[in-house]
Amino acid sequence: MTVDVEVVLAGEIAMPRVYAIRPPGYRIAALPKLLRPGSDTILAPFLWYLLRHPREGTMLVDTGLPAEGIGFGGAAGVLFRGLKPAAETFEEQLRARGVEPRDVTLVVMTHLHADHTGGMPLLTSAEFVIGRREWRAVTEQNPLKVGAVGDHLPPGDRVRQIDFEADGTPHGPFTSTVDLLGDGSVRLLSTPGHSPGHLSVLVERENGPLLVVGDAAYTTDSIRDQALPLMTDDEGRYRRSLAEIKAYADAEPDAVVVPTHDPDAFRLV
Repeated sequence: MTVDVEVVLAGEIAMPRVYAIRPPGYRIAALPKLLRPGSDTILAPFLWYLLRHPREGTMLVDTGLPAEGIGFGGAAGVLFRGLKPAAETFEEQLRARGVEPRDVTLVVMTHLHADHTGGMPLLTSAEFVIGRREWRAVTEQNPLKVGAVGDHLPPGDRVRQIDFEADGTPHGPFTSTVDLLGDGSVRLLSTPGHSPGHLSVLVERENGPLLVVGDAAYTTDSIRDQALPLMTDDEGRYRRSLAEIKAYADAEPDAVVVPTHDPDAFRLV
């Protein structure tokens, strides 16, 4: 069973390179200096994915940017100050592809940071597939503390929590995975470290596998060099996730591997 995939560009930002790849000797006290205007940048995309499954129909991975923008303050506000959304909103991008928001019934969320959750409130019929640790992190404390926006989140009865610890099985180099549809076409991979319950998605396509990395790595250079970003939720978990992704990429050279914020990888989908 294979799936057709379309990657959709929700926006772009000139991201400080040091945010994506941590400089040697980094100390958190240097954060304002590292993120100041004029620093070296990469043109980082914001992405979501439209999947068409021959049996299950249309599903999404992530939901793009909020139409009202990302209103964070502090360091996050500095990072997002140059955000340039796509000309069309998430809703308009969906409709341009023949999909009404009310008709989307299944959405996989790599994680719940605000630049991935903008379209969630529009998908009123959808069930959201979210890592259990991720959902607990944003619902058991102030969502803003973990980079989420509470108003984006669906009610709990429309969330399918994936418990990788209880239900996950190994797949290739990945320690814990879940076969979402039971046919091997869409496999969820536990890749925490960027956020508490971050997951990546391995999709089987007719023209070869696609690994939707999410933010488990910011760029393909991050994977190659095993380079951490400036900030992580858990460094040990991030390093393990990076290592598993690199092992997969090395073992499957024909696979397309797409970190969400890599300037070029999404163009290969």
